[in-house]
Amino acid sequence: MKKILIGYLIDGKNSGIDNYILNIIDQIKNDNVKIDCLTNHIDNELKSRLDKLGVGLLEIPTLKHPYSHYCAMKAIIRKGKYDIAYFNISEAFNSLGLLAAHRCDVKKIVVHSHSSGVNSHSKTVRYIKTFCHTIMKHLIVGRCATDFYTCSYVAGEWMFPKNVLSSQKFHIMNNAVRVERFKFSEEIRQKKRVELDLENRIIIGQVGAFSYQKNSEFVVDIAEALHRKNPKTMVLMIGTGSDFDEINKRVKERKLENAVRLMGSRKDVNELMQAMDIFILPSRFEGLPIVAIEAQVSGLKVIISDRISKETALSERCKFLSISESADKWADAILSNIYYDRDSLNLSECKYCCPASQYFHYICHRQKCCPQYRPPFFPGYRYCEEGSPATACSQILW
Repeated sequence: MKKILIGYLIDGKNSGIDNYILNIIDQIKNDNVKIDCLTNHIDNELKSRLDKLGVGLLEIPTLKHPYSHYCAMKAIIRKGKYDIAYFNISEAFNSLGLLAAHRCDVKKIVVHSHSSGVNSHSKTVRYIKTFCHTIMKHLIVGRCATDFYTCSYVAGEWMFPKNVLSSQKFHIMNNAVRVERFKFSEEIRQKKRVELDLENRIIIGQVGAFSYQKNSEFVVDIAEALHRKNPKTMVLMIGTGSDFDEINKRVKERKLENAVRLMGSRKDVNELMQAMDIFILPSRFEGLPIVAIEAQVSGLKVIISDRISKETALSERCKFLSISESADKWADAILSNIYYDRDSLNLSECKYCCPASQYFHYICHRQKCCPQYRPPFFPGYRYCEEGSPATACSQILW
């Protein structure tokens, strides 16, 4: 039996990375695999969900207490005697788990990068964290991991030393979504618009944590510009986060309650996307945003920041626009793209996708379908039998 340790989960609700990890667990869990997940706080709903799958959830101290965090990691790994340790991280100073696994002689240590910057409003904090990140990616990440995965090349550049990027241990594995969950349905669209009492409105959607990274304050600026140009517009901001209260205050101060609706954390994002007319994501940085993939699969036109990896564009429905442009410019781009024939994304038209008849398909970063490029931690995945050469980086769909 393979024993796998996976880090890190938050609460299984709001994070795209949580959803990514939980999807992986759903696919690889069987009688020949024992999985434990790491978290800084035990969420009862998440624990109940994992218990049903026979997956353990282990609590460890936060990185506010680095020594305690490291010692707890070592104790867990020594007790668990894991064959594989997988760490999905956004910044290298969250790599003490890799060091602990290395010291405990775990044979396969996988690090998976899903971001490309420091999420803080403070320039000083960003500078200090970036400095520490650069040191630790060379001292720990590059030395302790055995396999290096990234959702996009830019996320790989952020997380790994240059010698790793040119090695055979480096793999680009783009984020994946469950296509069937986001397939467009006119019935669901009309039902959801009635529930939201927005039947006759133009709905612009944005999904993500309220944070510096997601540029939430700029979304409010865009909503204000949109409402000024067309009062029928409504921006749905879905998610929570450290900036939620500040964004809520900004909406009320500007009297934009009829232009912006803060939806909070939702479990029906796939259905809310059916109700939308267009999706926006003016992020300051990303690895490869899962929500933008989900939006495209659901048939939405998508306008995203030009700072987001170009691998995000699955088709011509995805447009890039600089966040240096004004909110008025964004509003004009949105309003000029709201009328189109809505249907689910045809994967045969996808620039980065090859056909897939089973669970996954891989198109590797060397521009060919490579069966030798195994998933990051378990060789039991099914591969696409119809894999064909690709023109760009990898895309996995399940």
